[in-house]
Amino acid sequence: MRRTRTPVRKLIVRAALAIGVALLGFGGYRFWVDEFIGYDPTSVPSCSWPLQVHGIVTAEQAGLVRCYLRALAQRDAAGLLAVADDDPSVRITGAQLAHSADARAGVASATFVPNPSDDAFVSVTVRYADGVSVGLGLMIANPSSAHSWRLEIGVSTSPDSNAPPPTTRGPAPPSTPTP
Repeated sequence: MRRTRTPVRKLIVRAALAIGVALLGFGGYRFWVDEFIGYDPTSVPSCSWPLQVHGIVTAEQAGLVRCYLRALAQRDAAGLLAVADDDPSVRITGAQLAHSADARAGVASATFVPNPSDDAFVSVTVRYADGVSVGLGLMIANPSSAHSWRLEIGVSTSPDSNAPPPTTRGPAPPSTPTP
């Protein structure tokens, strides 16, 4: 004699099947994003902060430096992380906050010099109102997005302490870079 499935049993089987398909679909999507897209930025934060801009620069690049200066002046480590290139991941230390008083001293100026051989890298010299200058590297963080500029600031949190220091793709900035 053949047993027929009760409607409740059919409902439970179908619900379990639907949940399994949904979980596999979500897991596959997450794998695809992690492997092929990643979580690289696709846009640039922009902030309102007084800055005199010189050189060949886009509005996105100037906006990113404005965000950097605002976060620096406010000693905002999370704000600095938002503008930092995080590949490899970085952390903000007291060394990155050393010029916070300089950033609060008045209107800073930033001179942007694109690398002639690599359009994904720009050298930036920030001159604070009190006369102190620092050099920064500005680079495209996500090669698939021309709108992913980030600053090379922070200390690497890479677990491989024997790894060589990261190479700079552009010419060395004219003054001492902020670590």
